[in-house]
Amino acid sequence: MRPRVLLVEDDEETRELLQEILQQAGYRTCLARDAEEALALLARETFGIVVLDLVLPGVFDGWRFLREIRARRASALLPVVVISAWPLREPLTESLVDFLSKPFSLEEFLQCLDRVSVTAAAHA
Repeated sequence: MRPRVLLVEDDEETRELLQEILQQAGYRTCLARDAEEALALLARETFGIVVLDLVLPGVFDGWRFLREIRARRASALLPVVVISAWPLREPLTESLVDFLSKPFSLEEFLQCLDRVSVTAAAHA
């Protein structure tokens, strides 16, 4: 069984498209429009992977969201795939499992999630 994915993306069209792709590939998904909503979901529910846009509205950007979930015991090892049109401003560290630069192909996205699923299974 594929892990449950928390998709954190502020652009509605992108969010809905990625959700549809993930569901067609057999992933169960939950959506968040911003980091605050995603943190609330993480406090109540269990996920195997987070797909995170770095540029988000509100108080938290994607980097602050990453620091916040790494500081929480329950989500410290949660695999995170960052998707962003902006280049990484910090090196790819243990905070991230993978990075996809927008625009990316649907095939690249699914291959990435399949790779990360292995990591998610190891931490489950």
